[in-house]
Amino acid sequence: KGASLKSLTLAPSIVAKKATHAIVCETLKYLSVIREILNAADLQNIVQKLSAGLVYVLVYELLFGQGCQPVAGAEKLILAHQAALKEALARKMKDASVQKASELVPLAVLEVSKLAQTLPRYVRVNTIKTTTEEAFAALQKRFGVQSDPHLADLLQLPPRSDLHKHPLLLSGGLVLQGKGSCMPAVALNPQSGWEVVDACAAPGNKTTHLAALMQNSGVIHAFDADARRLKRLRANATLTGASIILPHLQDFLTVDPTDFPRVRGLLVDPSCSGSGTGVVRGDVLLQHCGATQGEEEQEEDSQRRILGLVAFQEAALSHALSFPSACRVVYSTCSVDIRENEGVVAAVLAGPSGVVAGWHLEKALPDWHRRGNPESELGQLAELVVRTDAAEDHTEGFFLALFTRLAPPIPPLLDSPSKLQTSLAPQKETTDKHPPQLKQKKSTSEYFKHPSSIGLSVEVLKRSRPNCSRSKSRKKKPII
Repeated sequence: KGASLKSLTLAPSIVAKKATHAIVCETLKYLSVIREILNAADLQNIVQKLSAGLVYVLVYELLFGQGCQPVAGAEKLILAHQAALKEALARKMKDASVQKASELVPLAVLEVSKLAQTLPRYVRVNTIKTTTEEAFAALQKRFGVQSDPHLADLLQLPPRSDLHKHPLLLSGGLVLQGKGSCMPAVALNPQSGWEVVDACAAPGNKTTHLAALMQNSGVIHAFDADARRLKRLRANATLTGASIILPHLQDFLTVDPTDFPRVRGLLVDPSCSGSGTGVVRGDVLLQHCGATQGEEEQEEDSQRRILGLVAFQEAALSHALSFPSACRVVYSTCSVDIRENEGVVAAVLAGPSGVVAGWHLEKALPDWHRRGNPESELGQLAELVVRTDAAEDHTEGFFLALFTRLAPPIPPLLDSPSKLQTSLAPQKETTDKHPPQLKQKKSTSEYFKHPSSIGLSVEVLKRSRPNCSRSKSRKKKPII
């Protein structure tokens, strides 16, 4: 629960990873057909005797795959009914007037499967270790490589290109990262020498991207409350040579902004439903595999989870806007749900952390063509935020919004060691999870215990729609 299809089938415990992932995806593609055949053959009792997943895979192999061999009890049980199964398949093909079994697969499933196989493989060039020109030349020897038309330092390779053993990847010169995932750091546009916060940082692809855009000069405070995920971030920072990253084992919502008076920019990419990554991770196939027992209960659980996520997302974004010297904040998700995207931005912008504190929306990545949903709470302000569409933009579904305000003055450095000075030693990991002055503040986990707590009300927005004029920031334009 909560894991992706890809992460489960390619987990370290799986021996034949590629084969397992392939057969699971193919089984899901035919799942609605398999269920109908089991019903037609009056063999639903088999599903009760064995695990449903095992039955579906074995029936797929028997009818549509490479065949089923009698190696164990489950296979023998399926083979004992192969005549009934094959007869049910033949009847179904005759009734549907099709010549090939593959023609029974619903058109929507075929389209999703085709899309997943045609998405480019994206790689981000880590400019801390190499140049885009050097990476392009090295990849060109083995792959058909193209520069991305929108993002500098992002390269496109043919679908399913395997780079896992490529020397540049192993040395940290390349990072496997989707196009949508590269947009938040570019939109934040952090300057070299800045002090920056990545609020929900692990596993660190966006964090190391920030370091590269800052030319590895400055400080990045990377917060995450999960020790294992933070360990991955540390490893990624080491691999990519991003020495300005200071990991903090701490829930971002418990951070006291006044402890970081020199922070200029924050990236807030909080936990979300991940609904935009379904095609890339294969999870989208689950949406087309037909009705299952408990489907209504699963939908209710999903809606409760969304409400909990929205409450946390609003809290994280509001907290980011409270950092005293910040002038740029990017909020992003890999979700396509309006509630997690335009809804969160609208609620926070109308709240005390928004327009009252001088924050407003600036048009993020102005040359990008796809904008927010004007039917959302943002209304016409949706033109200022960014969306990506998997089918039309050839990347994962993503959303981002850029908040800006006139840069407040930064306090001078003290003679005594400051957080900025001590953070230049990234091997030291802070672990202060609950600062005394913030003990009454909700932690991240509490938002998921109380999913009905939505935080800021949309009614506030209706009573006070902010005037989001274009920022007069004097910073250089984003790379896009």
